[in-house]
Amino acid sequence: MAIKFYIDEQTIELKTDKNIASDSINFVELEFVFCNSWTGYNKTIQFTQRTNTYSVNLGTNGTTCFLPNEITDGLCAISVFGNKNNAKRATTVPLNVRIKRSGFIEDGIIPSDTPLTVIEQLIQDNENLKVDVDGL
Repeated sequence: MAIKFYIDEQTIELKTDKNIASDSINFVELEFVFCNSWTGYNKTIQFTQRTNTYSVNLGTNGTTCFLPNEITDGLCAISVFGNKNNAKRATTVPLNVRIKRSGFIEDGIIPSDTPLTVIEQLIQDNENLKVDVDGL
């Protein structure tokens, strides 16, 4: 389920109380619902965190994108701008969204005394129960 944002003229509202965790890749889907005044605009979502800004173009009819992989825990300012006929530009006031630190540790160590998983146990049991069909 996507995290939903509403764009009303130049304001962005977050319409969920869900947590957003860092370290996901192509997983956190964001949906942007635009008021009628944005019709026909080529829309771009900007994500600014610390000194970096990442721009994701939605085109004129797009409404969803993924949170950029580069966004980490901390505050992220989300804003939208759109161009129409190379003559008009619409913008929004940035909305600060807190990205929470995930529990993901890329180089976590698997303990040596880890028991077999259920699937590994079933495979092992199946191997032990094999019947020599040729001998019957």
